Amino acid sequence: MIGIYDNFLEKSDFERLKETLMSTWFQWYYNDSVVRHMKGEEENPLEYQFTHMFYKDNRPYSDFFNVADLVNAGIQKRLNREITLIRIKANFRPISHKITASDYHQDCIFLSDQLRVWLDGDKEQYLGKNGEKEKIVTDLKHYTAIFYVNSNNGYTELMSGKTVDSIENRLFVFDANEVHTGTTSTDDHRIVINYNFF
Repeated sequence: MIGIYDNFLEKSDFERLKETLMSTWFQWYYNDSVVRHMKGEEENPLEYQFTHMFYKDNRPYSDFFNVADLVNAGIQKRLNREITLIRIKANFRPISHKITASDYHQDCIFLSDQLRVWLDGDKEQYLGKNGEKEKIVTDLKHYTAIFYVNSNNGYTELMSGKTVDSIENRLFVFDANEVHTGTTSTDDHRIVINYNFF
């Protein structure tokens, strides 16, 4: 399942999802950061986003869960098995005057607290809980899937250097241990839905 899947949803399902998330009545919630920072670490006031939590703590969190579940059903169909959801969260990054990347991070690192690999001196470092530079590694096999709601000139980048453009109705699935970043865009707002699952 790891890979890029274009035209992931049927056209009618995709239009329903996109229309919902881009409507004036869909609820977005302000977050003063894109990636959680460590206590005492300086926040960048220009790095913010709006989010909508669809699923968390083993239950739907949103009246719009059925819309996000369209992608979930598609993932299960591709895998030919049921999946166990960890989290489904939509991110809305407003249009920006220049493309900037958030800090490198991993989703759902709370699953990985028991195993840490300490690294020295290169791009694979980022700040951990105690301010030391670290990369989290876990033996729990879980995945991150990013569903791109609209096309724009933003992108997702893995620490390995692989980039994935934001093309509407595209799904990008990768190992959740992969450190990654997302960017802003300059030609439209950037809206994605992140799925984390076993």
